[in-house]
Amino acid sequence: MKFSEEYIISLITAYQQQIISKDELNDLKLWLNEKPEHKRKFAEKLALLKEAGALRAYADIRLEKNWNAIVDGITSSKKEGRQRKLSRWIPYAAASVLVLGISLFFLFHLNDNVTRQLSKNSKEIGKQEHVLLTLSNGMTVALDTTKEGAVLEEKGTTVAKEQLNSISYSKRDTENAEILYNQIEVPRGGDFMVQLSDDTKVWLNSESRLKYPVQFTGDVREVELIGEAYFEVAHHVSKSFIVKAPHSAIKVLGTKFNVSAYTDDAKNTTTLLEGSVEVSATGVKRVLEPGYQAVVDKDVKQVRIAKVDAEMFTSWVHGVYRFENQSMEQITKQLSRWYPVDFEFSEVELKSIPLSGAIKKHKPIEFSFDLIKKIAPIDYRMDGNKVIIISAEN
Repeated sequence: MKFSEEYIISLITAYQQQIISKDELNDLKLWLNEKPEHKRKFAEKLALLKEAGALRAYADIRLEKNWNAIVDGITSSKKEGRQRKLSRWIPYAAASVLVLGISLFFLFHLNDNVTRQLSKNSKEIGKQEHVLLTLSNGMTVALDTTKEGAVLEEKGTTVAKEQLNSISYSKRDTENAEILYNQIEVPRGGDFMVQLSDDTKVWLNSESRLKYPVQFTGDVREVELIGEAYFEVAHHVSKSFIVKAPHSAIKVLGTKFNVSAYTDDAKNTTTLLEGSVEVSATGVKRVLEPGYQAVVDKDVKQVRIAKVDAEMFTSWVHGVYRFENQSMEQITKQLSRWYPVDFEFSEVELKSIPLSGAIKKHKPIEFSFDLIKKIAPIDYRMDGNKVIIISAEN
């Protein structure tokens, strides 16, 4: 069984902190027994965790390439913190690159009893909506309240809810099939996976909508997206797969990529992990290679290509929001899609505070901000369904 590097790191961390569950321990044992080198890596990482301590061992939820740089990063960050005297924000920004990535990861993986207690004490701020499936006849089904194992029929196609947050479509003969469309809408705070009839898998992020045929016909497989989704497209040589998003379209044959196309964002992004995609926008076509991102700027109507850490842009699929040198305004915009709250800044300059790190999804919002305010010059207060961010000096 293949496990992601990020998951293995989390298992070793949980093992070192003695909070690993029985299922997690079984996964760790499976990984250790796969290859002799896994035991060596385990020993190295465990030694590093023990030496560096719980708040010094994990600087940015990085993969294998960054483990050797963690200790050096701690030392260099401390030096830079003493040398820089540019503004009152810089010390916090420098510290956040190190501390937020460390503290949020570790503290979000503390004993489950602590997390459950925080959840009980946390005020319920707003009521979540449902993940809705709209069938071709206009009928809607609340998928998150539908029992696992439930089966729907859509003109001969079986739609099965196999797990808590996913459904799959059966494949059938489409030679004379009527073209029918379904649509999934994921509310604020939710996420959902759908396996289409061609075996393509789509993970939908919060506040996202996907429209797709119940069965694909002809030589083109086309879906429409508003919001954000991660695609693992089933390979069919003769049938290209097209994602139509606001201001852009992405054409592929079989690949793994992420599309972020929220209508309230100034830019749409397509990030490629595997394979090849063609991004069309503003009359321009650009082909992406793995590890690159196409950015479509709605205002200036141009397409830019940049090399990125592609896995950072898909971390949300695993319930983690990773960010690197992003402003508080950008971070709160993402968090507003996870939590049923709106954010307000008491001072304009608070919006531009840069932070790097990671936040675990499905945790109380107070938990996130209690950690952030420990390493950034901010505080916050709740006002109904509004989070007001204020200066720590107030």
